[in-house]
Amino acid sequence: FNEVDPAPPKSLRKDALYKLDFWVFHPPGLSSADLWTLQTLSPEGLPLDIGEGEGYGLTRVFRSLRHNNEDGFNPYLNYSTPLVVQGLAPIPFFVFEFALPENAWLVDSFVISGPPGFRMQRDGAAPWSPGSCIDIWMVRPLAAAESNYGAWDVATCAGPVMRLPLTNFGRSVQSLDLVVIRLGLFNAEAPPPVEKNYWMLQHIKGGSGAVV
Repeated sequence: FNEVDPAPPKSLRKDALYKLDFWVFHPPGLSSADLWTLQTLSPEGLPLDIGEGEGYGLTRVFRSLRHNNEDGFNPYLNYSTPLVVQGLAPIPFFVFEFALPENAWLVDSFVISGPPGFRMQRDGAAPWSPGSCIDIWMVRPLAAAESNYGAWDVATCAGPVMRLPLTNFGRSVQSLDLVVIRLGLFNAEAPPPVEKNYWMLQHIKGGSGAVV
């Protein structure tokens, strides 16, 4: 690359380093990581050199995903709340808000995984057993919040992970629906390692158990 003359070089020298920038559209849907291939040809079309570079796998992401343990206005309490940093302190009206990229059906599940040190599992409860989760409230969609069967009653937890089947949601969750789940959560006793300090939410397909 010549900063004085940004025009493409008229010839490529041996052992010189060249950079090609591309703007590309990724393919639709899910795909595993694959290789990019670069090949050079002679003016007669004969192959000269070939090289490969590893690409990236593709997964769907949520249309929106956030939680409200942060400084600023809390719309569910209607006033500003500070970021909770004290160890083992309760997080007031902690909620997850998200919208899915596609519909979720009653045979599907949501899995929420917290950073190390957070507890989804209720003290004294066996992991993945009925009633093993901390307090959960469905706020939206209304069909789940008002379900006579208790949309949250079928949730099971182990450590920082919660699995919430949609069995009792009353109806499927549409891709544009805003889902709001409130958790009776306490802060971790100590800050998690930086590389693991994140929340993850997955939509699991019923039957196959695949991540949607």
